[in-house]
Amino acid sequence: MDSPAVAVPVSEDAELPEGVRKEMLSEPTDSARPSAGDEVHIHFRGWLPDGKEFQNTRRQAGDFHFSLGNGEINKGLDLGIATMCKGERAKFILSPEFAYGDGVPGKIPPQATLTFEVELLWWRRKDALTPDGGVVKVVQVEGTGCKKPYPGWTVRLRYAGFIDGVEYARSSNDGVQANVSGPKNPLELPPRTWQLLLQSMSQHEKAVATLTPLYACGTDSAFGSRVQSHSTVTIELELLDVFEVKDCSLFQRCGEKNFPQVLKRQQLDGDAGKKPNNLSQVTALVNGQRVCWELMMGKRCEAVECAVLSMTKGERCIISADPGMCQDDELGLCPSGPVEIMVELMDFQRTPDTWDLLPLQRIEKGRLLKKSGADFMNVKDFRRACWVYRSVQDLMGYVDDWPEELRLAGDELRQTCRSNEVMAWLKLEEFQEAVDLCTEILNGGGISSPDPCNIKALFRRGLAYLGLGEPGKAKSDFAAVLEQDPSNMEAKKQLARARASEKDQAKRSQNLMRGMISEAGNMDYPVGYTTPQGDLERERDAMLDKVDQIKAQMPLTL
Repeated sequence: MDSPAVAVPVSEDAELPEGVRKEMLSEPTDSARPSAGDEVHIHFRGWLPDGKEFQNTRRQAGDFHFSLGNGEINKGLDLGIATMCKGERAKFILSPEFAYGDGVPGKIPPQATLTFEVELLWWRRKDALTPDGGVVKVVQVEGTGCKKPYPGWTVRLRYAGFIDGVEYARSSNDGVQANVSGPKNPLELPPRTWQLLLQSMSQHEKAVATLTPLYACGTDSAFGSRVQSHSTVTIELELLDVFEVKDCSLFQRCGEKNFPQVLKRQQLDGDAGKKPNNLSQVTALVNGQRVCWELMMGKRCEAVECAVLSMTKGERCIISADPGMCQDDELGLCPSGPVEIMVELMDFQRTPDTWDLLPLQRIEKGRLLKKSGADFMNVKDFRRACWVYRSVQDLMGYVDDWPEELRLAGDELRQTCRSNEVMAWLKLEEFQEAVDLCTEILNGGGISSPDPCNIKALFRRGLAYLGLGEPGKAKSDFAAVLEQDPSNMEAKKQLARARASEKDQAKRSQNLMRGMISEAGNMDYPVGYTTPQGDLERERDAMLDKVDQIKAQMPLTL
């Protein structure tokens, strides 16, 4: 049976209370000690009063680790390990109140004085931002709120940088603006270190970061020659402001949806609170020019309106967008290339939210938006037309408990705007959006009842399917229209177009298959090679015969 190692005679550690006796067994390799909250990695052995070993972590896979000072192990070891240095081995004799008191059934008897031998291997600091401790950040003043920087955003901060205690950089008291993920930064740190530090902070936080040479200069820092292998780089940071950068376009890019972006780069944060909504009366400075208008009524260019819808009072930003979204004669905007516009939202008056409106008020607002949508369609501003038509559908929402006359008016308004939205998506050549919306009309979706015989929805979905290159589905929809309206000349025309497209697709597929099979027949094979089916020439001819049979069986008409 093993017994504790012979101790090197030392006095009790003055930092430890009575009941926790420490004796050093080997000298540490470093003078640093772990702090409360650090993840400490150790090996230890434990003995009962009779010398029986009850635990030995060296007989297990890996080491033992825990969070120091959080009560994850017994009180005596929690206190004792906090006095150890890296690489140190020590023996601790713990009285029952600092060990396991009433004991652990089947393992440790009650009121037992226990002996532990501990080796402190290493620890990860609770404020380390990297697993190897190369970047350690100590918060001096907690940030306010939950606003944190993201890649691509900009920040305003104060900073000071020191190499072995000697200052090498300092900002002005007003701070400087910098990009979170840009290739360069005012402290000349590697971009990934810079981004790591900033993304760990919140607005108004003050912190001090300590960097090892690897993270201070690496291979892409501008001041690497000043940092020696033993140097320590210390960075003082105060995050004054966080400015978001976001796409504030009406419809976001997603998957195959390639909507143009309106990129908003915040320059000054606004008041916390609500943002403008459709038909809000707003006052803003646009490139220094004070203008007032009603949102989503076509008075201003699309880029400016997109930005304002995403802003709070007092916010200032710079927006950049496709030139086609920035045409506004009154504001002197008629760019032919990339342009940036400064916008500051000075004040606005929101229209009441949907749930605060009576049925008649909702219908009146819906009619205003419907008219605005028609105006947008007339000037080929199809994205904003989609936006206001969709807004009307949201506004009408649930109308079943309205008085009969208002319910019918609200339902008609919703259905009309949904149908008009489909047309706008077709004009934008966003065919999948049109298919989805038509299918919702036909099959019913949300609060809508199914309407499988809706001629407009069938016809427009057929057009969308043609746009997607799916003539078979388009043919079915146009045929369904003609079943209800045999004299519909436009449906007949589109049906013929769908049939021609389907035949053309089949012909191209057959030619492609023939080419692939022909190429397979002309491949060079090793001497003596034969296919499992026998002669390669016979196999190729059989495949071509099969293609001809399939072609002959394909219907030419419905």
